[in-house]
Amino acid sequence: MTDTTTAQDAVELPDLRSALMAEAAGEAAAAVTARRTEPGAMRLGSLTDEELVAALGDVETAAPLGRWFSGLDDATAQTVRASALRSLTSRGEVVFAPDEEGTVAPRVGQRLLGLLRLRLEPARLVVESVVGSGPAFYVLRQGSAGWMRELVSADGFHSFDLLELDDTEINTFAAALGVGAGAAPSDVDLVQPADGEAPAAVREVLAAQEHVAQVTLTSAEGETTGLVVAVGADGALTLGRPAEDGSVHFTGASTDELRAVWTTWRTDQ
Repeated sequence: MTDTTTAQDAVELPDLRSALMAEAAGEAAAAVTARRTEPGAMRLGSLTDEELVAALGDVETAAPLGRWFSGLDDATAQTVRASALRSLTSRGEVVFAPDEEGTVAPRVGQRLLGLLRLRLEPARLVVESVVGSGPAFYVLRQGSAGWMRELVSADGFHSFDLLELDDTEINTFAAALGVGAGAAPSDVDLVQPADGEAPAAVREVLAAQEHVAQVTLTSAEGETTGLVVAVGADGALTLGRPAEDGSVHFTGASTDELRAVWTTWRTDQ
């Protein structure tokens, strides 16, 4: 007889999301953040794309993700998620044990539980690299106990740090954008209209850049603004800033102008 069972049918994964909303998850997050007793960033740990998806239950909640896992078909992704869950259990991050009624259920370790609960906070700043080396995503989230930084590699490796949003963090922000300390303004001065395809001149300029990133900044009130940051092979900096009419104006900019964008956003937190 031919076995028609698919990978989706064969692999039953437990749903850990209910544990993240329990009171114990908030306590775990508080316990994790309490370990930060000195100035500077404190490493919370790291996870892969598939481990995040296995723990959080779906791709949407786990996003942003690297490019490898996002390109898998559904059956392969499900199998990979099962392997990732096995990896978490082998490290003691997830333990299967009987509950009070004797039913075997997953229990999430305090470190992972606290990290995932902190990660459920909405992102306040997101850098998505379109072109270039370095992290594919740089994300800042604010919780009741401070800020979490998440760096996501193109291959889907996530590293997490707890930090204060002080003057030094702009250096990590700039590095994620590929902007050097002495970056000079480019000689670009172009407009992309609100409607229609970008003009050929804009496409050519962006295609010639070493780094291109889309930045999304959100204030404490939930107001969101966007910014395109492009760095040429010579290190010259271009910013694409949206106008009120929906167009985007690409102009050369100094590092002081980029710092002003950061400072304005930070003040709005």
